[in-house]
Amino acid sequence: MSNRSKLAYGLPPDITRLLYTNDPRVDDQIQEIKSSLSIAHSLKSSLASQVTEARMTLMRLEREELHASRHMERCEFALAPIRRIPTETLQQIFIAYADLLGDTPDCLDVQGGIWVLSHICSYWRGVAVSTAGLWAALSFQGRFGVLQRGDAPALVGLWLERSKNRPLSIRYEYDYRPRHGTPEQENLTEPVFECLLLRRTRWKEAYIKAPFSLLSQLQSDGFQFDNLEKFHLGIQEHSMRHWQQFTLSQAPLLQHIVLHNSESGPLIHLPWSQIKSYTGPFLLNQRSHIFFEASTLEDCALISIPTPPHLYPPQPVVHHRLRRLRLLEDYSAMIIPESLTLPALQSLRFCAGDALESVPSIQRLLQRSSPPLTVLHIDDFLHPDELIHVLRTVPSVAELTIRTFVPGSTIAETENFFRTFTEDETGLDMDGPILPSLRRLDLKGLPLGEIAVGVLEWRSRPPASSSSVVRLESLTLADVYNTSTEHLVRIMKLPRETGLKLDAGAVCAMRMIPSV
Repeated sequence: MSNRSKLAYGLPPDITRLLYTNDPRVDDQIQEIKSSLSIAHSLKSSLASQVTEARMTLMRLEREELHASRHMERCEFALAPIRRIPTETLQQIFIAYADLLGDTPDCLDVQGGIWVLSHICSYWRGVAVSTAGLWAALSFQGRFGVLQRGDAPALVGLWLERSKNRPLSIRYEYDYRPRHGTPEQENLTEPVFECLLLRRTRWKEAYIKAPFSLLSQLQSDGFQFDNLEKFHLGIQEHSMRHWQQFTLSQAPLLQHIVLHNSESGPLIHLPWSQIKSYTGPFLLNQRSHIFFEASTLEDCALISIPTPPHLYPPQPVVHHRLRRLRLLEDYSAMIIPESLTLPALQSLRFCAGDALESVPSIQRLLQRSSPPLTVLHIDDFLHPDELIHVLRTVPSVAELTIRTFVPGSTIAETENFFRTFTEDETGLDMDGPILPSLRRLDLKGLPLGEIAVGVLEWRSRPPASSSSVVRLESLTLADVYNTSTEHLVRIMKLPRETGLKLDAGAVCAMRMIPSV
């Protein structure tokens, strides 16, 4: 047995070979194999109990390791920095999260938004529920399908209850769609509107778009809007036949008005004498135009509603507060009253599409007012001759934006327009270049030709002899697809101090040009 392996049941190599072949066995070999088999049987029986005991020990060790790991996780979580944040700091984090959501939170979105903060754990729920500022803004959009939710009034009520006594920013919008619903569905939103109306003294900002049947409730006698500062009003079109007039006078802090869907020119009575900003139609109520009532108005954005000239108040009015005037959307028929003067005007936006009426009206306004205008925005670039007369009236303009979406805008018009931005080398132009104080220029949709690019080069490096002309510090170009490659190359060579900025289309066009 000297040749046996180290195992107790091991066999010599010559006999081990027989385990893997069909060679004949002699008696001694058979006896040797039987002896080895017997020893292996005995050894296996003795090891079985040891293996079972080892497995039990391994399971116990693994279980203790698992318990230790879980305990470590709980301890580490308990010591995590977020668990040491004071309640007041966590409240500020929640409010910052609400700000990151962007628009006014939807109070019916129980699976997201602010509601989800109360779904994390009991502690977060307690903090979220007790943070009144988190619930001070809400949005209810009663679209068809959502109106069938019977829990909508309860959710709105719970939201408002959590806001405690904080000033509210609300957005109530009933989206009436005849192909989906009927006017009777207005009744489905009344409980929500009534819930909001009960907190009217806490309204700070309100956006309300609803049928007149609901809006009329705002005019009830004795209704006070003590904290209302900004008011957006929209009347559903299907209910305009019910419209007569709207009055909201019990709002001592109201300063900002935005009117939507008022194309029919309804009669609106608001505390105009305290309004500082107004966006909406060019209204004429039973007494006089908004310019002549809102003596504290500083910012005005108008949507044109043609008004017979004989209805304008005949007495001259000098508005000393208005600093920003924007004429929006379809205002080609907008004609500024000849009796109006705006000596404090600093920013103006208007449309040049109707050069025969609106542009001369703008020019006369600027001539009468002689304002310190620094910002000018022109839409629908057309008729450069008329625009040049306007620009010569306001040499103080430092920021000019020109937009055109009219396919008929040609390089000839653009060239004629930009020709007046430089000095006449012959010395015959006694007026000098227009807009000598121009520092920022923003162009969109204008095809740039030789003269226009020459003006950009000249304004980016004005000669020392032109001491009255300042250097261009910011140039923004968009939709330059009508500009030739040669001129694009020259634009790219403008000095870095010009602050050239391009839109995506312009960047794509520039990248197609070989580097020079």
